[in-house]
Amino acid sequence: MPDQFTSPGRAERAGSPGQEEVHEHATHEVSFDVSRAVRGASQAVIAGSVVVPPAGVPVRPTVVLAVPGGTYPRAYWHPSQTVLPGYSFCDHLAAAGYVTVAVDNIGTGLSSPADGLAGTPEVFGELLHIAACEARTRAADGTLAPGLAAISEPEVVGIGHSLGGRITMLQQAVWRTYDRIGVFGYTALTPPDARDQPIDERVQKALEGLRAAAGVGPDAEFAEMPRVPLRPFFYGPFVSEEVMSADESLATSMGLLAGACASVSGYASRAASEI
Repeated sequence: MPDQFTSPGRAERAGSPGQEEVHEHATHEVSFDVSRAVRGASQAVIAGSVVVPPAGVPVRPTVVLAVPGGTYPRAYWHPSQTVLPGYSFCDHLAAAGYVTVAVDNIGTGLSSPADGLAGTPEVFGELLHIAACEARTRAADGTLAPGLAAISEPEVVGIGHSLGGRITMLQQAVWRTYDRIGVFGYTALTPPDARDQPIDERVQKALEGLRAAAGVGPDAEFAEMPRVPLRPFFYGPFVSEEVMSADESLATSMGLLAGACASVSGYASRAASEI
């Protein structure tokens, strides 16, 4: 992240003056029914925000579905200008003509609670597969967002950061949801010193560590993680206190099992090799 705020309504990168202004664009709230994949749920939805190009910018035939990492809601991709002015990934894409759907993972943000749900990345991926397919259908028939015309045979690109990247990777390996994917802030490689350690044992150890850090019991599936201890992993030394505090204000609960899987290198290696 840059080490300072840009002025409201602008998206200039620190140290690169004179870049084109990027304003906050129209945002529409949306939800996708994923009930059929959640046993015992009368209704379960994935909540999202659709950000569309401004008037006068040609709309590209591509819809980007953006999945946040652990402890983050969809605001990771589209924070309010009053919180992190100039930091919206969705606004940058909108200025270039792309439609973006930023989503909350199940059990986080405004998506449905995940009571009784096996919170593995694979389960998260199935729910996001349903949401992405519905987004593709709505984009094609012109019902994804008010004022957005139908996009004939839209290309759908899935992107994810950190835990969201792992979910996207596993989802693509199983469901082939997307035409293309982008995985940011995550690797599927296994370090040499962990290759002889069973994945299940490492996941269980990581899960216990997350529960201890969050101060929750041994059966907790979701929890809000303390963010200040994570600063060395989340931010570079150039990031200001002001930006870190604003970013931390976005925090939401996290699926602990999914987070534990995401923290274990090599968990997604097979899936990555199948994409």
